[in-house]
Amino acid sequence: MCQMGLPTKWPHKIKSGNASISIYQIENKGYQEFKVVYYDAERKRRFKTCAEFADAKKFAENVTATIGNGEISALTLTNTDRLLYLRAVDSLRGTGFPLDSALGPGPIPEGRKAKSHRDRRKRRQVRRRSTKDRIRKSPGQLQRR
Repeated sequence: MCQMGLPTKWPHKIKSGNASISIYQIENKGYQEFKVVYYDAERKRRFKTCAEFADAKKFAENVTATIGNGEISALTLTNTDRLLYLRAVDSLRGTGFPLDSALGPGPIPEGRKAKSHRDRRKRRQVRRRSTKDRIRKSPGQLQRR
């Protein structure tokens, strides 16, 4: 492990515009670690642990650049969200359509239209009636479909 280039003052601060991110030097089970501490879009404190100071510094610089560009929410994608995003981008590649226009205004499929409260209530009543009718009939009286 190369220890050259380590700061003499800890925690080490990476600043860019309004964003300031701290890197802490910690010893864990005899090993030296560097923790990058920052706040995400939901104002939750996040930690990223790196074995090398250079990796921690690079990650901190990327986070400050992202915050500075106003893309802080991009830092908080879950693994599932990231996978869905990458699949969507991959499926649109070569079509010439941007991602945001893929779900843009257009016809709403019949099954996805918003239903009124009365429609849902009526369907529920019909469903209950048909279930009660089937229960009341003896097995020999049930109609075969």
